[in-house]
Amino acid sequence: MNVVSQHSILNTIDEIAAGQIPDEFNLLTDLGIAIAKTSHYGVQALAVIVAKARQEHFAGNVREWSEWAVESFEVTANYLHHLRRIGDMFLLLLQNRSNCSVQHYRKLFELDYDRLYAISAIATVEPDRLLPFLSHFDVREMSREDTRDAVREWLGEPVTVKKEQPKLPGFDDAVNAVIVLDENTLRSAVSNAGSAEKTLLAGMGLLGAAMEYHKTCKTPDVKLLQEAKAALLDEIETIEDAIARAVAQ
Repeated sequence: MNVVSQHSILNTIDEIAAGQIPDEFNLLTDLGIAIAKTSHYGVQALAVIVAKARQEHFAGNVREWSEWAVESFEVTANYLHHLRRIGDMFLLLLQNRSNCSVQHYRKLFELDYDRLYAISAIATVEPDRLLPFLSHFDVREMSREDTRDAVREWLGEPVTVKKEQPKLPGFDDAVNAVIVLDENTLRSAVSNAGSAEKTLLAGMGLLGAAMEYHKTCKTPDVKLLQEAKAALLDEIETIEDAIARAVAQ
C-alpha cells in the first residue's frame, strides 16, 4: 500500500507545520510528491522535506540528493537549492526547542516563498542572528520589498534607496476611461512604433500589478485567473508567429 495512503495528507502537513517531521525516507518522498502538487503550504513543507532528506539520507552526496528531488518533485535544480536553503532555516529553528524558536517556526510557515527566501539569507550567513531578527520584526506584516531591505540592513548590506514614486490622482478614472473603449478605437490610437511601445510598457505594468494582486490575495478568483491564463497563452502563439516571421526575413 502506498505510504501516503496510510496518512491524512492534511494532518501530516499540520504535523510538519508544528515541527513534527517524519523520519522515514519513503514517507518523505511520497509526502513531498503529494504536497508539491496539492498543498497550500507546498513551498514550506517541501522545503523542510528536501532539507531534512539531504541532511539525514544523503549526507555527503549532494548530487544523488539533487537527482532524487528533481525527479521526485519535478522541480529545477536551481529552485531545489532555494527550497533547501529555506528548509535549512526551518530545521535550524527546530534545533532549539524553546517556545520562542518553535513559535517563530510556525510564524514563518505562513509566509510566501519570496519572504522566506529573503530571510533564509540570515540563516545561511549568520545563523545565530536569525532568532533576534525574527523577534525584532513582525515579518508577517511586512511586504516582500520591506522584508528584503530589512534583511540587507540586518546583515550590514547596502539597502537600495527607493525613488520617490509619483502619486496616482485620477487612476481609477483613467482605467475606467480605457475600459469603455472598444478594440478598434484602441487599435487606431496605437498608430506608430512609439505609441505602441509606450502602450505596451504601460499595459505590462498594469497587468503585472493586477496579476500580483490576484495571485497573492487570500481568496483568488480562480475563474478570472483561468481566463487570463487562456488569453495570455493565445497571445503567446501570435507573438511567436510574429517573431518567426521577423527572423525568417
